[in-house]
Amino acid sequence: MDNRISLGTVAVIVLVLILLIASCTGSSRTYSTSSSSSSRRTYRPKATYKATTPKPTTAAKTTRKPKATSKPKSDPYNASDYAHADDFYYDHWDDFVDFEEAEDYYDSHS
Repeated sequence: MDNRISLGTVAVIVLVLILLIASCTGSSRTYSTSSSSSSRRTYRPKATYKATTPKPTTAAKTTRKPKATSKPKSDPYNASDYAHADDFYYDHWDDFVDFEEAEDYYDSHS
């Protein structure tokens, strides 16, 4: 008997091995052998994706001047506490008709 293997047989064996490797790596299940002497395989599912919720961001803080010890009583909106008319308007937008009116009030009381 001749113990030679033909080129076609080698090609078929390589193709079968490639298909076996591809089918094992494309599987969604992973198996691991236990460290004991038994050859039994145990199923371990892949780690699942856990969606993380983004941490809440803090709201933009208004820029205020340091508080003065004495406040004039004629300023009910405390315009003198603000460093900019924009910050004053964004805190009191519903108290004035428009930005210009809030800016005029801020200019007269700051």
